[in-house]
Amino acid sequence: LSAPTGGDGQPAPAGFFTLGAQRVTVPAGGTAAVDLTADTRLGGTVDGSYATTVVATGGGRTVRTAAAV
Repeated sequence: LSAPTGGDGQPAPAGFFTLGAQRVTVPAGGTAAVDLTADTRLGGTVDGSYATTVVATGGGRTVRTAAAV
């Protein structure tokens, strides 16, 4: 998970985005899913948009998936 940022470029509050698992095994020719949760109830003001990138690596390949709320 890349460092999440707000629309103003500032870092999102710690814990704003969390992954359901840090490591996943994908079988050959298969798929896998991991939940990504955005906690918009954090203390302070979290108005606006926030974005992150989920980075998956393995077998010499890297896949990046953007996420925003």
